[in-house]
Amino acid sequence: MVDLDAFLTRCETFAKTAGISLSTVSNKLFDDGARLKNLRAGKDVGIRRLGRAVAALEALERQHAAKAASDAERIDTPLDGNGSVLPKRQKLASQDTQQKKTVETY
Repeated sequence: MVDLDAFLTRCETFAKTAGISLSTVSNKLFDDGARLKNLRAGKDVGIRRLGRAVAALEALERQHAAKAASDAERIDTPLDGNGSVLPKRQKLASQDTQQKKTVETY
């Protein structure tokens, strides 16, 4: 059995963490932007529909956690001057070295 108050609190927490509105979360879970607000106000929802929404919220939470982990990993990843990820063994040459190479090749 789903604890409705705990579910609504999870939805609100997810919305804040993901930086999206509660109506957007409601739309993703129920295809209805006002459903979560209506549930908080005491309206009813079918148990199967609520079960699908709980499963959808769990999937959204996993996706958000994976994206956050990926973003954190990207912050530690060295980039070249164009913003592309450098291969692991390549090091960024200093501008002086690049200028010398340019001069030497002409």
